[in-house]
Amino acid sequence: MDDLISLDKYYNEVVQKYEQNPIIKAVEVAMDKLLSIHPEKKPLVSRFMRCQERFEYNKPSNFMEMFTGKTPFILNEGGLRMSLKKKIPETIDLFERLKQEKDYSFVAGTGNRGKNGLVSYHCYTVVGVDADNFIKLYESRKKESITLNFREALDSLKFFVGYFKGML
Repeated sequence: MDDLISLDKYYNEVVQKYEQNPIIKAVEVAMDKLLSIHPEKKPLVSRFMRCQERFEYNKPSNFMEMFTGKTPFILNEGGLRMSLKKKIPETIDLFERLKQEKDYSFVAGTGNRGKNGLVSYHCYTVVGVDADNFIKLYESRKKESITLNFREALDSLKFFVGYFKGML
């Protein structure tokens, strides 16, 4: 894995801005290998996106299901809507459940517009939801925490995907 060198579409070495997390790098290498064998596991529209690596522009639910064999909880991952504004009841229910339960593994993703300091088309680890209705996210590349109130989260995030205890 240490010998893996990221290349751009012209086969030039990509210099990483941040030190890569070894677990994330391992997942990316594994997904790249899986997609080289099973390209149909990446959505058709995503196969046409210009990207440096095969695993990019894929759906997190695909990663999770390929690794675990279990379908994750999915809120608004597919489709054209770029925010959760039309899914307010479902999102509030999810936030309440995340607030109550402490044993889960979720990512939240953005759509085509980065708002409130978030990057477009990117996933963040869900750390928790506190009693004051703030959702806490973690950006693993920059190693920084991000806190959004519920209104900012509804406006900035496109989807949530993950597992609650007992789903695996």
